[in-house]
Amino acid sequence: MGLYDSFYDEDSKCPKCKSKITTDWQTKRLESMLESWHKGDFVQYRKLETIPERKRKKKYGDLKFASSLRHTNEFLSDAPLLLNGKLPVHTYCKKCESRLEAYAKVVSGAFTGIVEIEADGKEKEFVRIRPDATARSLRQDFEDTSLTCKNPANTRKQNGCTWNGFSALYSVNAASVSSARRL
Repeated sequence: MGLYDSFYDEDSKCPKCKSKITTDWQTKRLESMLESWHKGDFVQYRKLETIPERKRKKKYGDLKFASSLRHTNEFLSDAPLLLNGKLPVHTYCKKCESRLEAYAKVVSGAFTGIVEIEADGKEKEFVRIRPDATARSLRQDFEDTSLTCKNPANTRKQNGCTWNGFSALYSVNAASVSSARRL
């Protein structure tokens, strides 16, 4: 039990009995602030605000442990909690009573759905999905830009650029640097 975050995917089905999963998929791999996300939602926590006492009493009456905070529509940050990756999640199938393990897939900061559902499987590990920019594509971008050498000896021509192995100085544009930092 305890605190957790939830993902909802109306299209997810139990792999054992093929029934629709209507409950939430829970994870404790984030900050566990009782936040919930549906398909297409930006994966970031929302700010909390204090409920005015008058409104709290109207909604909850004299309950001892009534909530005094509520979520706003503002996010804590413009950056998502996870840019690209798969978070381990779990739930329970009401029909066949199986424990289900799966991933909540996040692409470009948005929750895209529940994937790789397994019945009675082991807990899954966190998976970070690499962005489209890879070392090979960055290397190719560097080679495509004009290259100059510290030492003109032992140079060779490659793709129309002068290349001198590791001693080459790259003229790097700002976009290549920022995409390399995200890796």
